[in-house]
Amino acid sequence: MKENGIFNSVLLRWTAVLMLPLAAAWAQQLGEGAADITNHWGVAETVRISTEEVVVQHAVEGRSYHHHCQMAAQPPYFFLAFSSGAKNEDDVGQEVFFTRSRDGGVTWDTPRGIVKPPMGEHAPFVATATGLRAFYDPESGGRLLAAYYGLYEYQAGGLADGARRPGDANHQNTRCMVILSEDDGVTWSAPRLVAENVVCNLGPQLTASGRLIMPANVVFLHTDDPSGLSGWVRAALPGIPPEHPDDSAGFARLFAEDPDRFGFCEGSMFQTDNGVLRMMLRTNRPQLAVTESADNGMTWSPARMTRFSDNGSRHQFGRLPDGRYFALSTPDPENRGARTPLVLALSRDGVSFDRHFVVGDAPAHPPKFSGHAKGGRFGYPHLAVMDGVVVAAYSVAKEDVAVCRFPLSRLD
Repeated sequence: MKENGIFNSVLLRWTAVLMLPLAAAWAQQLGEGAADITNHWGVAETVRISTEEVVVQHAVEGRSYHHHCQMAAQPPYFFLAFSSGAKNEDDVGQEVFFTRSRDGGVTWDTPRGIVKPPMGEHAPFVATATGLRAFYDPESGGRLLAAYYGLYEYQAGGLADGARRPGDANHQNTRCMVILSEDDGVTWSAPRLVAENVVCNLGPQLTASGRLIMPANVVFLHTDDPSGLSGWVRAALPGIPPEHPDDSAGFARLFAEDPDRFGFCEGSMFQTDNGVLRMMLRTNRPQLAVTESADNGMTWSPARMTRFSDNGSRHQFGRLPDGRYFALSTPDPENRGARTPLVLALSRDGVSFDRHFVVGDAPAHPPKFSGHAKGGRFGYPHLAVMDGVVVAAYSVAKEDVAVCRFPLSRLD
């Protein structure tokens, strides 16, 4: 084992040396504008959109943690999945809940559990909602809905009195899973494995070539299987070991090791008109970072800081049906952790997000129930667009799950 450690150390040093010219080549190929990505916070044109908030899931005693909203749409339904726990964030037994709306997000079915985690070595696993994808089966042509989720369990050292200890550590058996529904979420298939050693952040995002990219923190999966159910290949930021378990505990270890190189998490991607993939990354700073791929997700450049402000939350980047780039986030860098206001920023070029639409600006309030790592007014927002309607979902203090809706035409 000692010899292996020495070998790995030497290998990592040589990898770092070899990465220097490669990084320079990436900079030339991908362009110098990536780090100039900005949202012009405080000076951008701003419009407040009138929306009505609907609480889809209320926190109650014994089930007071809800977070990680994931949305998808396929006429006539908007679909919504989220993590649901008894009290604490990412505690043992955390489930995945699901609901849907058939009237454009006005009313929603009663949320119900679709993933109940199995029993692990010492306690139940933790299940985290990581994505929804509605599509047509390339073989049968039928409607399919895929719900992706992360699974891991705590080692004995990560538990106290049958619950998780504070801090992100002591995970094992980390993996990404998926279940399928052929009837718009009424019934679901048995779980199937997608990839080992990763808990993704968002569901599959489609590139212009038809490839699917599924981001985690510093690992980004890709597949050319149009169903998104098999063939997932692992890629990552330069310097990430192949065996790295990319979940919250893995992020904590990398951040402690080298925050400047590896202190990035919760990627969300958009593709520019020249085919380059830009993966925006959360950091511990009041700005987002970006890594890019010019080979359709096979390799990724070293992450660079941008000038896109952030309050410390997951974000969503993408493109609207008319081609405009969008960013849904909480960009106010002050009062970090308050996660308000919620802003939809638009861009014509994927660099300057200079039109801001305030979707919600209610102040943060303390959680109603005690629990680990709760707070924030508009937590982990995620939107879907269908039939000219935008529906955005988010957690409130990581307790309630709420949605707001507005016509897409408001963004003209």
